[in-house]
Amino acid sequence: MQHQTVYISGSGAIGGLWARHLLNANYPVTFISKQLDNVENSIELKFNNLINNEVDQIQTQSIAQLSPEQTKKIKILLVCVKSYQLSTALNSIKHAIDSNSQVILFQNGMGNLEIAKQLIPEAKLFLASNTHGANRTSDFCVTYAGAGKTLVGPATNSQSTAGISSFIDALNNALPPVIWTQNIQDHLWEKLAVNAVINTLTARYQCPNGDLIKNPDLLLKLKQLVLELEQLYGQLGKQTIADNIQTNVSNIASLTAKNKSSMLQDRMNQRPMELDAISGYVLTQAKTAGISMPLLTELHDYLSNIHH
Repeated sequence: MQHQTVYISGSGAIGGLWARHLLNANYPVTFISKQLDNVENSIELKFNNLINNEVDQIQTQSIAQLSPEQTKKIKILLVCVKSYQLSTALNSIKHAIDSNSQVILFQNGMGNLEIAKQLIPEAKLFLASNTHGANRTSDFCVTYAGAGKTLVGPATNSQSTAGISSFIDALNNALPPVIWTQNIQDHLWEKLAVNAVINTLTARYQCPNGDLIKNPDLLLKLKQLVLELEQLYGQLGKQTIADNIQTNVSNIASLTAKNKSSMLQDRMNQRPMELDAISGYVLTQAKTAGISMPLLTELHDYLSNIHH
């Protein structure tokens, strides 16, 4: 049986991780390039798997690539660009999207769904939350550093999920486990709280995740941020999530103690940070709810000023 081509927008760590695993599971993959012209028709992706002790066995794979203009009808699309690149990426390919297109958004933070609904309203939209550890160490070299899982769910509860099971099966065959969940929004709110604490603090103080619970000064800041988030989430009617923020943050900081958060990696590499979708989104919600978040505001403002 000929599998559908899986299109991937964004050839960074997560896009590269999916491309590699889908190809290994015999699914055809095509990257959609950011460049509009002079696009090579394939890219060489180097892949370094630190899972299963395949130490330093860097393998290279050639993956098909099209420019947005060359992209015709898209049936399956994984959107793996950073949150601040989302509107540009979707704008460039909306001509290839119709009501048969199944589109999964892999962005950090929140507010991404609203952008997608505006730009590709006819698409069947899905949201993903990913816990795999991957980073792009150099151009087109993806290092897979920590096995995780992927949760996928519908953008809205009323949305038809017809035909999605074969798509989920394909993803699960390639990079398991992929778990379907009807209430993906709750998971994303939960992850948003963790990211608002871990990403902003580690990016501000330029330390690995574990330092947030080992260093007494940072631990105090972590606890203050958690309190601010608990208050906001309670006010937003998300008490169950609020009650678990401290536990979730501590668990993730200790499980990923040696890791550098994505926001810290962005800062170190002088790339834009996903502030609008993480701390910015939280602060917008807080403003609407009439809640003050002094520490998160201070961190957000500090990090925002770095690039301006």
